[in-house]
Amino acid sequence: MRLHRGHGGPIVYTPRSTDAVPVELDEDPFVEAVEALARSVRPSARPQETARRLFEVESRSGSYLYEPRGRRVIPLGPGEHLEGEPPATEVELTRAYRGPA
Repeated sequence: MRLHRGHGGPIVYTPRSTDAVPVELDEDPFVEAVEALARSVRPSARPQETARRLFEVESRSGSYLYEPRGRRVIPLGPGEHLEGEPPATEVELTRAYRGPA
């Protein structure tokens, strides 16, 4: 499965089963199914704690690198930071996610 997010490269999911066969889906039924599933998901009351638990990251501040291939969050060492500035849209999304200060 290949998920195009509109920015950056697509997220690719490959099933572990060796006997899996690709199935072609029309976009409309797929979008409808994802929307229906999304409506049934109850958002966490504490999303940051939930994310830390899912990514198995201790509660601490710092810079982290997400490795999609290995599905790992890697803490960068003291004084290390991610290269470059994050895009303005990501900064805005992060501020909106945090909510009012």
